Amino acid sequence: MKKSAVLVLATMAVVLVGAVSCVPVSQTVTLKQPFDKAQAERLLRPGNNTIKVNAFMRQAGGGVVTCAGEDIDLVPATKMAEERVTALYGSVNGGYRPVGLGGLKFENEDPDYTNKWKTGICSSDGRAIFSKVADGDFYITTRVVWTVQYPQGGNLSKRISVKGGETLEVVLSN
Repeated sequence: MKKSAVLVLATMAVVLVGAVSCVPVSQTVTLKQPFDKAQAERLLRPGNNTIKVNAFMRQAGGGVVTCAGEDIDLVPATKMAEERVTALYGSVNGGYRPVGLGGLKFENEDPDYTNKWKTGICSSDGRAIFSKVADGDFYITTRVVWTVQYPQGGNLSKRISVKGGETLEVVLSN
């Protein structure tokens, strides 16, 4: 076989492998639930609860990777948040969304929605604390990602409930 024919076949093989491994960049989800701004604001008022979070994932080889340096969000569990979490994680309770699935584009999302939650930064050991949290239901979300030839890990989310001045310890993992 001539070198040019081998080069053409090799190029076609690379293109085909690339096409098979591609994932959609985004999918559109039309939100049906309106954003309850008053509920979100009530849940963001100072309260007596504390939430301590530890977020990590175990690699196939046994190593542990944390959310170190990543944003960690405390999102009021409004009806719109429930709909978004269900679209992202397949459950109203949150879960795991691996990197590489592509992002979701949300239509009918209220512009105030992303301004109505608390955001912190995970410490080097994958921990974060939310103090003075009001009684109610929330989602905790963060990312745990690493790269070994390609990005691995993903996003984690969990629905939680606090009340009565409790200190809740939450583990986010997959």
